[in-house]
Amino acid sequence: MASAEAARLDLRVPPLARWAVVKVADARWRALMTHQHLILDGWSIAALFAELVTGYEDARHGRVAERRPAPRFRDALRWCARL
Repeated sequence: MASAEAARLDLRVPPLARWAVVKVADARWRALMTHQHLILDGWSIAALFAELVTGYEDARHGRVAERRPAPRFRDALRWCARL
């Protein structure tokens, strides 16, 4: 973890997001993510985590995850223009 904390996010060098899974107890784990705000803002990170949790729960219960197509950026711009 110390090396991950020391590494700065540089927009010129991938990855722009980093994940780590850390064991915190015998049967407990934490997923940690660092990212550049340019690729994930508050709205999009909430959507990402909702999709991750849904996929995890589906896999855990032996279900095949249903994937909806991602919204088109053009549609998101139209939606924002209505606000």
